Amino acid sequence: MKTVWVADAVLAATLLIAVVTDLARGRIYNWLTYPAVLAGLAVWAVGGYVAGGWGGAAMGLLGSWAGMLVAFVPMMFAFYLGGIGGGDAKLAAAIGALALWKLAIYALFYGFIIAAILALPVMIYRRVVRQTMGRVWKFLWLLATGARPASPTDARSPQIATALPWALGTLWAMTEMHLLGGWSVIDWLIGK
Repeated sequence: MKTVWVADAVLAATLLIAVVTDLARGRIYNWLTYPAVLAGLAVWAVGGYVAGGWGGAAMGLLGSWAGMLVAFVPMMFAFYLGGIGGGDAKLAAAIGALALWKLAIYALFYGFIIAAILALPVMIYRRVVRQTMGRVWKFLWLLATGARPASPTDARSPQIATALPWALGTLWAMTEMHLLGGWSVIDWLIGK
């Protein structure tokens, strides 16, 4: 149980710093994300070793790797398509390594919802709602049909500091997991 709290504390500190640097400078730095990923791997491996010896260490390390990959791979795909920056993808990897796979999926899902909500006032203010939604739907259509879609963004696309929605989404997911006994909105929506 101590392992969860150590991982959560490191994750909270990482997200707080990422939000500050993203809001202030528009960047999420490697000096923050790489050590956070390594800390996640180390915390879960050591915690697993304390709980169950070398087998526990292997399971902790495997869980952290799985979380990192589940969070990083889709975000790296989004980065290559031009939807997010590289620091955003690396922050997702850190979230996954520290939070493990299930919490990472929930955190990023909630983060996407929050990002869409935060982008809406920017689109309304710039009067680009119709153009932005048209590009997003075209992007999704091309992606669904197997064609190589163009970037869904252009120079007028709304820009938001994505560390903030990731942090809020992670806080939402952590609240559900730790304080609500694992109950989640996602489980409720899919009928679990």
